Amino acid sequence: MFSSVRRRLKRPGSPTQSPEVTDSDPYHKTSTSGDVDGIWQNALDDYRRSLPPDLCDFSIRFVNDTERCRTSEDILNLLQGTSVRLGKRREGNDLANRLRSALKPLVYGLGVILDATAETASALNAPAGKGIFAAVAVLLKAADRVSDIFDDLERLLKRMSEFVERLRVRVRELLMDGSRRIVVKALVEILKAFELAMRMLKRGRIQHFVHALFSKGDDIKSALQALADVTSEEERMAIAELVVGLGQLHAKVDDMNASVSTVQSEKIYGMMQENTASNSNILTALEGLREANATQSSRTEIALGTQTTIAGQQEVVRPRSPRDYHALGRMLRYAVSRFSSEDQDVLWRAFATMFTWAVDAAGESSQAMITLTRVAQVAESMIAMTVTFLFLFMIWRLGSVSRPLGLSPGSIIIVDVLGEVLFSSPRPSQRGRTRTRSFCRPSAAALVPHMYKGVSTAWATQNIS
Repeated sequence: MFSSVRRRLKRPGSPTQSPEVTDSDPYHKTSTSGDVDGIWQNALDDYRRSLPPDLCDFSIRFVNDTERCRTSEDILNLLQGTSVRLGKRREGNDLANRLRSALKPLVYGLGVILDATAETASALNAPAGKGIFAAVAVLLKAADRVSDIFDDLERLLKRMSEFVERLRVRVRELLMDGSRRIVVKALVEILKAFELAMRMLKRGRIQHFVHALFSKGDDIKSALQALADVTSEEERMAIAELVVGLGQLHAKVDDMNASVSTVQSEKIYGMMQENTASNSNILTALEGLREANATQSSRTEIALGTQTTIAGQQEVVRPRSPRDYHALGRMLRYAVSRFSSEDQDVLWRAFATMFTWAVDAAGESSQAMITLTRVAQVAESMIAMTVTFLFLFMIWRLGSVSRPLGLSPGSIIIVDVLGEVLFSSPRPSQRGRTRTRSFCRPSAAALVPHMYKGVSTAWATQNIS
């Protein structure tokens, strides 16, 4: 494969030097130039055509060697092995240490950028993605021929690292199509800067002096300026994408607010319907309870009335202890017979009046109709009243009786010559069982029954007084 590539290449420095792209190239990728991958692939092809045959073969071998690399550290170690100067780092060469320090952020940053642009499924494992690392290796290989160019090469790598670090920070977020295209363009400019530096290293000291004498500008400076312009363009694109993203975010927020409002309205409407249904159920339940309470109240009133009637009837028909009404009547007649005929007439008239009043009251009172339903019950209820009336009548009559009870047995009445009446009654002695007599003047009422027997009590009392 390498011999066929060499035969197709012309001598270095010829204006028509342009090796053809073959399918056997390890980092060639068939793609159109219209997409981002096509831009990157075309830049790699242009860079490969600008290489002399020996460096072209070297780049192909480097790409093949990178197949074993899985991390950026592996690629950095591989780059260190391609340069004689960097190989002296192990011997304590200060320049080699500084050059590796400048290479490290560049290699790591390029690895992150290639991953972010998604040029392939895994940029480090794809030949086309590793083409830019081959450009770095070619630059280091060409620098081995010019020992006094390593200081400038170190400054160039540091400038490249600065640009790559800026892009590395940018690609931490998801890239849109515009930003992805600009990042790839920045990689292309980096690749062109490596190509330009490699051409400068190919010139001899005299050629470099003549080119600097007649050239109107600095090619490296122009390449770095182009890279700076691409970076500025990427920053402006990021701002534009930010504005677009904010607009989309605002639209999504509006949609979300509308959705939330709709959901809340539906939820509130559903809750209102549920509350209305619950209130209706509660009102229905309350109405049922009211009707049940009314029915229960009517039943309670009926039950209470029935219980009152039953209680009254039970009171009426309640079994009582048997009484001897004939004996009560005999006792009443006997008590009345002890009075005079006039008092008996008064008592019987009073009893008849009370009985008539009781019967009339029973006919006018509904409660009396329930309680007093028989004549015997009327008579029974009148017994207590009759006895009470009879007792009161007896007390009244006894209060009007003035007849004395008389003298005790063994009493002696003595009348002296002056007409003084003395009353003598025996009294037991306090010291023995003998009796003594004491004399006192009795009242006229006490002497009447003994002095005027057969004479009316009122007349005798009046005359004695």
